[in-house]
Amino acid sequence: MYSNFKEQAIEYVKQAVQEDNAGNQAKAFPLYMNALEYFKTHLKYEKNPKIREE
Repeated sequence: MYSNFKEQAIEYVKQAVQEDNAGNQAKAFPLYMNALEYFKTHLKYEKNPKIREE
């Protein structure tokens, strides 16, 4: 279940970078924020302590 959070976060980042590069910062910002939330959730459920440290 939790493994999907990382992939979803990466997809949000990719979309955000595309919007950012196109000059659409207003669209990019919420995408970056969504990515951050997904990364935080992924780390919350990550079982490998090495990954949680990074």
